Amino acid sequence: IDPSSAKPAWTGLIQATALAPTALAAETLAKAAFLSGPGEPAEAFLPHGGVLVAEDGSVGLVHGTLLSAPLTEAA
Repeated sequence: IDPSSAKPAWTGLIQATALAPTALAAETLAKAAFLSGPGEPAEAFLPHGGVLVAEDGSVGLVHGTLLSAPLTEAA
């Protein structure tokens, strides 16, 4: 909720997934990344890696300490 308008906040992201050592840390980091919006600000909240999905459907893979090897595509 945007406190200035009392309406849902628009960030340009529709999903943020964070990798972390615990579920609580992952949830907290994903929420912070989601609320910060796409690009570098969001990536700063994903030190262990994660995935960001923008409103336009583009997907960004963020490499971090837990996600260091590239993912392979499914056949």
